Amino acid sequence: CLLAPDLSIIAAAQFRNHPQHFAEFEQWLRQQGISPLQSLLCMESTGIYGRPLAGWLVEQGWPLAIVNPRRIKGYAHSMGLRTKTDSVDARCIAHFAASHKPTPWSPPAEAMQRIRQLLVLREQLLALIAHVLERALSPFLSSSLADTLLLKLAKPRLSLGLPQANISAAVQSKVDHD
Repeated sequence: CLLAPDLSIIAAAQFRNHPQHFAEFEQWLRQQGISPLQSLLCMESTGIYGRPLAGWLVEQGWPLAIVNPRRIKGYAHSMGLRTKTDSVDARCIAHFAASHKPTPWSPPAEAMQRIRQLLVLREQLLALIAHVLERALSPFLSSSLADTLLLKLAKPRLSLGLPQANISAAVQSKVDHD
């Protein structure tokens, strides 16, 4: 959704969130007379779903603000918007950007991105270990006894176990190296 300085809608369109279609979005912006020097693009933070587009836009020189969805939702409620559709969301994000002028985003350094990935992997592995232990114990024990044993067995394994140690070592190595 593109807004004029008076906050009226200039144009709106939808594009697929796939790297093959990112250039179409940029071409559309330019066809509307929009250039990186006179604009601020804004999107909600969507985690891994928006990262490829965000990175691509910044690489192409477009200023991009990435905003917490809760801020956008709060802004929408303050404007009396209760409907949740893509077009309403796009308008709301555009109005939010125009009125709040959020700071453009800069992608984290490659090392920080890798560290985040390793930490996410570590948390996923720890959760998986706890889940496997719980499933292995539950058929044989009462719920309260299984919980007690799980705590006694899982905590030492999670704090001393190989997966965590290897992931922690990899994170530390990356931090030391970079």
